[in-house]
Amino acid sequence: MITLTYNQPIRSASWLSAVTTFSVEGYSRVQIAENAASKFPHYVESTEEAVARSIQRRHELASSIYTGAVILANGEGKDIYYANKAAQFEAAEVLATGDHVLIEGREYVVSFPQNGEFHNYPRLADPIKFNPV
Repeated sequence: MITLTYNQPIRSASWLSAVTTFSVEGYSRVQIAENAASKFPHYVESTEEAVARSIQRRHELASSIYTGAVILANGEGKDIYYANKAAQFEAAEVLATGDHVLIEGREYVVSFPQNGEFHNYPRLADPIKFNPV
């Protein structure tokens, strides 16, 4: 079983870029921490409230996010951008259809909609599905 965490890079073996893991709990923890450090704090629901709301609304508790590509001119930051993308790709956990993963203590089975596992790039904004076991 593969353990994944919020914002961890993941990919298919055939992809030339990586996507990131999303979880309701992980996102909630980041929002709570950013709010606590803010000069202008505002109400942020607890992690438990966020999970309960997501379950009530039948939202997925774990998913993947593909942010696509950026076209850059030869300006400042281009080398840093591509170096970060390369590092993310190298660090990405390689997943395949049928893999069992653990995200936030929940077990899921990996699937790739529309045969997305076998293309060079992710095909959807949420290219890797985590199906609850």
